[in-house]
Amino acid sequence: QAKLTRLYRRVRPRDILITELAGREAGILDLFEATTFHGLSTASKAHAEAAEKAGITGRMVRKPVTTLAKLCSDHKVTAIDFLKVDVEGHEADVLAGQDWTRFRPRVVVVEAIEPLTMADAAHRFEPLLLAQSYRFAFFDNLNRWYVAEEAAATLLPRFPQAPLPWDSVKHLGEYGSAETDPAHPDLSLIHIS
Repeated sequence: QAKLTRLYRRVRPRDILITELAGREAGILDLFEATTFHGLSTASKAHAEAAEKAGITGRMVRKPVTTLAKLCSDHKVTAIDFLKVDVEGHEADVLAGQDWTRFRPRVVVVEAIEPLTMADAAHRFEPLLLAQSYRFAFFDNLNRWYVAEEAAATLLPRFPQAPLPWDSVKHLGEYGSAETDPAHPDLSLIHIS
């Protein structure tokens, strides 16, 4: 999404920003760009339809697709400590596009609940990770955390036994709009053209 791309470049100017989708294979996919709640943007047709039924407005745009393996190869990645996949129902396809032999993140975090319904979605991607010698480490009530077998002895003992209670921290959605809430952590970022 163009506005988020401009914001990201401003906040993290040294990062490499790729404005393609990641998927199972290279090509073109439709992306539902949610305009009223960008966190529900998705390449999953079913999730896009559910968002629209819930009153989330948006538009479909055609976007190029690459794979995680190609991104890693193109950017000469030699080590990955942490990989986070949160793509509103498209997680299995993103993970399927990785070369788990050449590029092995030590920790993989995958959003594990369905958007809007909060239903368990791990069955869609977990078999792939387990087959690639990743061990389940932790569920924080939103994401499932996995550790590469070769890093398990060091990292698994560092995970908590249970997540903190949800209300132990203030969540971004509880702040309200950055334009109207002077306590919002993103207040300084709202003047993006």
